[in-house]
Amino acid sequence: MQKKNVIIDYNESKVGALMRIGKIFSDGMVLQRGAKNSLWGKAKAGNRVTCRIASWQEEVTVNEDGTFRISLRSQPAGEAFNLFLEETDSISQQVIERIEIKDAVYGDVFLLGGQSNMELPVARTLDVTAGALGKDFPLIKQFRVPIDFEFAGPCDEMADGLPEEACWIPAVGGQQLNFSAAGFFMARELQEKYQVPIGLILTAVGGTPIEAWCSRETIYELGDFKKELEQCQMPGYVEGIQQMEQAREQQWHEAVEPGSGDEGPALETGSQQIPGLWEGTPWEDFCGSLELEKEIFLEEDPQDIAMPHQARIYLGAIVDADRVYVNDYLVGATEYCYPPRKYDFPIEYLKKGSNKIRIWMKVFRKNGGFIPDKPYELTCGRVKYILAGQWSYKILKRMPVLEETTFFQYKPAGVYNRMICPIAGYGVKGVAFYQGESNTHYPGIYKKYFIKAMSDWRRQWAGQQLPVVFVQLANFADSKRNHVGEDWAKLRQQQRECLELEASAMVVTIDIGEYNDLHPQDKLTLGKRLARAMEGLVYGEKVVYSGPDCIRCTKEGGRLELHFAFAEGGLYIKGQHTKGFEIAGADKVFFEAQAIAAADDTIRVWNDKVTKPVYCRYAWGNNPEKANVYNREGLPAVPFSIKAEI
Repeated sequence: MQKKNVIIDYNESKVGALMRIGKIFSDGMVLQRGAKNSLWGKAKAGNRVTCRIASWQEEVTVNEDGTFRISLRSQPAGEAFNLFLEETDSISQQVIERIEIKDAVYGDVFLLGGQSNMELPVARTLDVTAGALGKDFPLIKQFRVPIDFEFAGPCDEMADGLPEEACWIPAVGGQQLNFSAAGFFMARELQEKYQVPIGLILTAVGGTPIEAWCSRETIYELGDFKKELEQCQMPGYVEGIQQMEQAREQQWHEAVEPGSGDEGPALETGSQQIPGLWEGTPWEDFCGSLELEKEIFLEEDPQDIAMPHQARIYLGAIVDADRVYVNDYLVGATEYCYPPRKYDFPIEYLKKGSNKIRIWMKVFRKNGGFIPDKPYELTCGRVKYILAGQWSYKILKRMPVLEETTFFQYKPAGVYNRMICPIAGYGVKGVAFYQGESNTHYPGIYKKYFIKAMSDWRRQWAGQQLPVVFVQLANFADSKRNHVGEDWAKLRQQQRECLELEASAMVVTIDIGEYNDLHPQDKLTLGKRLARAMEGLVYGEKVVYSGPDCIRCTKEGGRLELHFAFAEGGLYIKGQHTKGFEIAGADKVFFEAQAIAAADDTIRVWNDKVTKPVYCRYAWGNNPEKANVYNREGLPAVPFSIKAEI
């Protein structure tokens, strides 16, 4: 059910109408150093609210609408302190409410926005980043804004959230694993360099398109999603859809379980190759549940070869859901397709001799399977057992397609109202934004919505020119290595054009994606690049924070010359030959181009089949594997499409 913003009427003269402040003002909070910070809340109209930090204090009178806002003094980074608030009754002149915020600190605060690749926790990246962990960073803290939406209009309060949400958490011990991986590795670079506390406000929501982060005014002005927003604003519409879909999904999931009724057609058994996707095979239309089983033989007692006494099974990634058993012990389960399947279990579940591994699997909407080029193995101490190969299977249930669920957090303006507006005005140094995957189906309008979204955010921060560092989409091919689509390339081009936004920078990730994973794990490299961009854009450091970016294309006979910015010190080619370029004539039929460096900041391209070249593009494609141009700082060239100057 859609959550509603709870409003308390502080103007009623009744006992219990006590002061309340925004959830972001809580123990351990990081306030932006060297800037004007505000603290806001609600209390009884006419009462006085006093804020005190050490010997400094400020007093305001609560407005007629029951709101108050206190301007905090500007401070440099320093030691932790406690902040005290008191509400004084306007009639009795007695203090009727006290709030203490402990261990607050001044430092640098960054807003983390976007979708799942910004949200992705450190725990999901350990195959790549585990070696970079192991040290506590108590001065890096994260505040997770609870995920919620509202279509009626901007909210002044955020949702309640889970226990680990709506509170400031330090990056110590196992709590690091719950941090945004991109945000944490960025913060670590900045904290170690500038030696100040770093606060991260995480607002990202997996799957959200850019229009979800825009204001109602923007949605109405641009028009593409106006009807969709108006529909979501209709009384009872959201609740009705949610109730209907919840009942439908519950019925489907109950029916797909073994032993839940009519088994349908006769059970089918056979052998199936793992890994492999089923699209384009006789299995592509299958929906329902099946069981796969493989037998392995251990020549030694597992307890003699595994120290500590722990085993792990890797099953790549599965479309869609699974429960995995080792010798009938449940060792792990996942309810959707994206997370990597890595299940740890006690070594006692294994035995010398024959062992059976069983996967109970559900496919929701056809095209199931096992993602290729992922690890499929069982590790037991020093011994590794390869699980790729033939598995026996048994179909348990054939089901109709499970219809798509409506995720209302994806709808226009919903998360903007509920997750941005309640924190608007909290002092921040800059914005890190990673989003766009959910707009690749309609890339042509991305630029105008992104620029409008960031303008909406800046307006919420009283017109401050918040610096924005955004991430250009990584390489990805929907787990199909030979995929030839270009929607992602078109979205990247739109993102490149978003650099028209003042006070912005773009981080290129075309070399750290994974063709078979929407959520690439190398957030360590990403974090370092984000930090470098922040150093240049936000801190004013004289650093090269972008890869080479083609700013001009000129004709030289039958060849094109590409001129690059951010190529100080010369271009660097990874490999023997410069690759990734294509050229075309006026007909826009592209051919792979030969390319050589013509100067420190120039590349010359040609193809003898194109005698009158007009267009050039680089790293163009959803998963451009040949791109190999960098600058001397090790930053990859920006993918682009450009027309030659006349």
